[in-house]
Amino acid sequence: DVESRLENIKRSFQALTERLADPDVIGDSNLLRQVMSDRSKSEEVVNTYDEYCGLREELEGATELFQEAGDDSEMREMARSEIKEIEPQMETLAERI
Repeated sequence: DVESRLENIKRSFQALTERLADPDVIGDSNLLRQVMSDRSKSEEVVNTYDEYCGLREELEGATELFQEAGDDSEMREMARSEIKEIEPQMETLAERI
């Protein structure tokens, strides 16, 4: 599924980031260039995915708040407003991923 592929890309990105601190990589300009190139290819996807995950957590919180608000119409409206704000942002990020 897409989410597991994105998690794999993120893990690979993190591993490449760690390799940039490796003295063997730093000492070999060709290897350093290759690691930096590989890392840069996935950087935008990883950053967008991280942003998407953050918004998903916010959406879950807003949905939970909406459900728990009960008869408190002000709280329900605040949660509904937050949900309406988050969903389009998530759609935009999903398209970019």
